Amino acid sequence: MFLSAFATFSALVYVVSSETITCPDPGPPRVANRLEDFVYVTETLRPTCNAGDLCVSCTVDHCRQSSGLGTPGAFPEGVHTLTFEGIFSDVFSSWTRTCSIQIHAQVVRCGDPPNEPNGHYACDNDMWGSQCVLGCFSGYRPAGGGSSPMECKRTDPNGVNGSWQNVPHCERIP
Repeated sequence: MFLSAFATFSALVYVVSSETITCPDPGPPRVANRLEDFVYVTETLRPTCNAGDLCVSCTVDHCRQSSGLGTPGAFPEGVHTLTFEGIFSDVFSSWTRTCSIQIHAQVVRCGDPPNEPNGHYACDNDMWGSQCVLGCFSGYRPAGGGSSPMECKRTDPNGVNGSWQNVPHCERIP
């Protein structure tokens, strides 16, 4: 006598491909204010999470920034990556989706002051708005009888180019 057994297996198949996380727009590179070496991001940058319509009984457990400097806040000069995550779940499991953006914080700089062969410049720093005072070596004086400080000026209103303006020089004392 033969016994035969039949088993029927069924699996519930579901698609979890419609959930999304959308990063906020970081905007254009940001330029620091005069005499500042950081950029202040005034807005709160938040992602948008959507469970979609293909996932049955899906929920968004949280949708937030997971790493990087917080906003609003100060960002020092450089490129900063902010990562956001959305955690989604249904009755069977949970999963995470991430996205990242970069904040570009730029500082207007003039670089080193020009070379003065008969003296030297004492400068605060090389940022927009900084000043340098000329000191002349023995036997020399500031040309023109006086010396107003030279200043790092922003030369491009939409960019980060700067240059030293009102550059004084030393002249030999007759």
